[in-house]
Amino acid sequence: MSFKKSGAEVLKNSKQWENNLITFEKSKNKRREINNIENPLSELCKIPKQTVIIGRYNELAKTEKLKKKRCQIISNEMIALWSKLNFPSITRIAAQRKITKVLKDYSTFLKFPDGRNVTMAFNKLCDITDLKGVWLGTEDKKLYELQTTTNGEVGYTTAKAVCVHPSKAALLRKKVHSTSCLNKVALNTSTSSAESVEQSHSPPVDEYKAPLQRKRNAKCSTKAAVTMVTTAHVSTKNAAKICNELSKEGINIATPTQAGIHKAMIKAALNLEKNYKNSLRDDIWCIHFDGKKFGKKEVQAVVLTNEAKEVRIAAMVLENGKSLSIFEGIRNVLDKFNLWNSIKMIVSDTTNVNTGVKSEVVCLLQNCFQEKHLSPPQYIGCQHHVLDLILKHVMNEVLGGKSTSPNISYDIFTELIMNYENLKQNYKQNEEKLILRSIKWRDDMQFLYELGQYFKYYEVNDKFPYIKFRVLPALSNARWNSRAILAILTFILIPEHRIQLLPICQFICSA
Repeated sequence: MSFKKSGAEVLKNSKQWENNLITFEKSKNKRREINNIENPLSELCKIPKQTVIIGRYNELAKTEKLKKKRCQIISNEMIALWSKLNFPSITRIAAQRKITKVLKDYSTFLKFPDGRNVTMAFNKLCDITDLKGVWLGTEDKKLYELQTTTNGEVGYTTAKAVCVHPSKAALLRKKVHSTSCLNKVALNTSTSSAESVEQSHSPPVDEYKAPLQRKRNAKCSTKAAVTMVTTAHVSTKNAAKICNELSKEGINIATPTQAGIHKAMIKAALNLEKNYKNSLRDDIWCIHFDGKKFGKKEVQAVVLTNEAKEVRIAAMVLENGKSLSIFEGIRNVLDKFNLWNSIKMIVSDTTNVNTGVKSEVVCLLQNCFQEKHLSPPQYIGCQHHVLDLILKHVMNEVLGGKSTSPNISYDIFTELIMNYENLKQNYKQNEEKLILRSIKWRDDMQFLYELGQYFKYYEVNDKFPYIKFRVLPALSNARWNSRAILAILTFILIPEHRIQLLPICQFICSA
């Protein structure tokens, strides 16, 4: 049979149990030997120590119970402080990881103390500086080194000197002059102690001295520096250094600053654009455009050419590489420079985005010309892409089958692609080396040129010279270089395919 307790006894027991429980508010202040930090860390003026991090962590326990949330708040405050100090900081996640380690060491120290005081054990700086980051100035770097060497004893000041407007400076000088004259008279005629007391309370002249108006640097010619940047492709920083060094050597040349050169470059670009708007529309042009991917952005270069000159007119940054985006960008360029009556030819690669039948770039441009009652310009494919199309049909005819985009999938190249390294090691090199011209091309173009010379040497001497093998190119179906390199490499490394590949290699090396 169960026994029920009275209501008074139950209430008494509940109060007793409640008193025995350790509440969160009481437990968070246990063993508190480090002062709590009420203000955010972003209001500091120097690198905080580990004790400051721990104090801020304990203070946040009043409003936030989750440890992870408190660490996130502290890391955000630290990032804001580093931005205020102009120090390059590590990422937010890395800063949070470093703060978590400090708090973990503090918890371990409380459980297993080693005899030291808490403030002495955690007296080091909590530094989240990225030493390999970008420093905004040498002064910030010197300040950081000073703080680290003094263990945070040197602070960072943001105080500014009191400035007086130039319109008030003249009035302030008159006032200072009159007070100085009175002081001189008082010094010569004073005999009583009262007069000396008045003289001691008079303000010093230096206290009211108005700061002089800031002198502006004399205007410096930037013509030579701008010429260096535009013709020699030197950066504005290096152009400023070159001008300074030439001036030190005794050469009469202006020494503008990097900022001055940068502003002059912007002004020169605006003048060039204005000149293009007035002059380009008077000539007949062929428009070229081609694009490259940079991250998630599409960059399209637009160039105008004719028999006399070449003009790089625009580099458009587009959201994507779709035909409509490219068409709208080119249309804006033609509107901007008023070139609709001057364009008579379009040259681009033969990708589907450019050469489709219905809604691709060339088709949209030609339709736009017709809407303006102008004759549509003639389209001509890029020379390298035309060669690629010809080689594609030749290889399809000789090797059989078709190569599906975007990869080259001929069976004859499978062994080369899969066992390229082994084939290179097993190949018997000839000791005779072929002297080649030094042409600064990109890697795949240089490799194709070298392989072509090796094949021509083979046709004359019935043997290959010493071959310098390179890395296989990108196996793209839309590249002339990829098809040609694979064909010649297979001819060299796999002799049983030479009879089948001989006409293809002859076509490549004679193109």
